[in-house]
Formats: sequence, structure tokens, C-alpha cells
Amino acid sequence: MPAHPWTAETASKFNAARDAKRQKAGLVLFDALDTREQAEALDAERHDVHEKALNVRTRQAWPVDKPPLDKHPASVLGTLVLPRVHRAAAGCDRIMVKPGDDLNAIVYAYYQLKVDPAAHELPYPNYVSADGVVARRHEYLGPQPCVASYHTVGSDIEVEWWDPYLGTRWRGTGSWDVVLEFDSALKAWFVLD
Repeated sequence: MPAHPWTAETASKFNAARDAKRQKAGLVLFDALDTREQAEALDAERHDVHEKALNVRTRQAWPVDKPPLDKHPASVLGTLVLPRVHRAAAGCDRIMVKPGDDLNAIVYAYYQLKVDPAAHELPYPNYVSADGVVARRHEYLGPQPCVASYHTVGSDIEVEWWDPYLGTRWRGTGSWDVVLEFDSALKAWFVLD
């Protein structure tokens, strides 16, 4: 099912904008392409939409060691899943949230808490300070952990992390990526939020 409920007017505007972009690039209008050429154009479009969305998401990510500039309200009653260390190798802590709670503020407050490595016996590296004199929770997530977004599955809300120093995108024990959806009515790719 398409992410956008298209009307004849909005579909026409979308197609006109796509054709104007193609003409500006010196390309033939989309509907004038044969089936093979449309498939090639759509593959290029998918790649372009993916790269642009990924670039936006990583550029807008905020470093968890600094206060967030924006609010991100929870959309569901659920559990915010917060990894203890990089890629959740030591498990996760869970905090209940309700719709409207500011996830960014909760994440920031959680990762600013001090950790006594000796008391918790964390066999994982502190990426910021080897001596760990005044270690904070975020120091075990990576050299430069940034919150890129949130991913909700059922009632679990996971942080999508971006670490520009390591060049990694991770969520829990796995990785994350921008998810695209193909709208067959318009023959176009869109970011699925």
C-alpha cells in the first residue's frame, strides 16, 4: 500500500516535478522511456533517494554527550530500549514511556549518568577515557555515538545510532538502514518512516 494517498492533482504535480527534474538534467521524460529504460531510471532513483535520506538522517543525528536541540515525542505507550555498550553486547536497559514523552531528553539523561566500571565489572571498552575516572554511560557506546532516529516495533522503541568516527550505523545488536517503499501507482520510490 502506498505511503501517500495520491489524488489525481497530487499525482500530476509529482509527475510534473519529476519530469522537470529530468529535463533539467537533459534526460527524456519518464513516460517516454521504454520498459527497460524505466527500470534503469527507477533503479537510479532508488539509489538516489536512499543516499539522500541516509545523508539527511546521519547529518541530523545529535551527539548523545550533548543536550539535544529538538524534542522527539514518543508515538506509542511502550518501552525505550537503551543498550549498555556498543552494539548492545552487554544487554539493554528498558525505560517505560508514554505517548508525548520526549525520547531525546530521556536518552540524554540516561547516558549522562555516571558509571563505576569497577562496581559494574564492564569488560567492554570505554571509548572516551581509558582510565574511566568519571565514566558516563555514553562512553561505552563508541567514540562518537549520535542518535539518528528511533525505530518502533510493537511497543519497543530502539535508538538508531550513528557513529561518524567508526562509520557505523547500529540498532541493538544489528545494523539499521533507510527503508524505501515503491509506489506502483506513481512508479516512484519513497522513504518509509
